[in-house]
Amino acid sequence: MSDPVILILVSAALALVAILYAVIMWSTRRSARYLMRVVGIVLLLVGLYITGISQLLLQGVRTLIEWLNTEVLDTQMWVGIALGGLGLLAFLIGGFIKAPTRAEAKTKRLERDAAERDRIAAQAAKNQAKSPTPPPLPRKTEPAVTTPAKPAEPAKPTNPDDEVANILKKHGIE
Repeated sequence: MSDPVILILVSAALALVAILYAVIMWSTRRSARYLMRVVGIVLLLVGLYITGISQLLLQGVRTLIEWLNTEVLDTQMWVGIALGGLGLLAFLIGGFIKAPTRAEAKTKRLERDAAERDRIAAQAAKNQAKSPTPPPLPRKTEPAVTTPAKPAEPAKPTNPDDEVANILKKHGIE
């Protein structure tokens, strides 16, 4: 079978699978999302064929098959295959895990921050309890400075103008 025939058959088969998926999803959910996805997949397949990328992919698959036929599968190869399979399985399982909404993520972040603050406060209290506070250091005493006695201030005036005059006198402004 020639390469163009193989590519057309593979592309048609993939398009049919995509269309079948869209029909099933449309009948259950009535969402245009699935129809748009199928249109995108079919256009992608046609674009790959026209640009020649599907021919390149076919050559890559043939090279991979040839490599598998000539490669000796020793322990290192089996470990690599097992790790690759586990990685693929983890990726697929991750697709089924529900992503948190923004509100859920914000709530979890606030809870983590509060828990971190509580942990830091508990650690500080624990450290405070372990090490008693040292006695205060004695302060140097300086000789007392005597200040001249201030003249007695006059009684508080009741007139606002007298208050202003007294403030100005106090600051040396007359």
